[in-house]
Amino acid sequence: MNAQTFDTASTLGTAKPSIFAAPRAVLERYKAYRRTISELEACSDRDLTDLGIYRCDIRRLARESIYGESA
Repeated sequence: MNAQTFDTASTLGTAKPSIFAAPRAVLERYKAYRRTISELEACSDRDLTDLGIYRCDIRRLARESIYGESA
């Protein structure tokens, strides 16, 4: 008879890819996008002017910052 043993110590410390990893990454990026928009929209017009940002550009800048897309 051949007895097979498993080394549980070596498998406990390794991270296995999860089926939830990709959706979680998408959700985290979206949350960062929404947080960026919220923070910029909370700024006063004077603060935005000091930063050189027009209020109408907030969503575009957030998208470029988080997703790397240029419109």
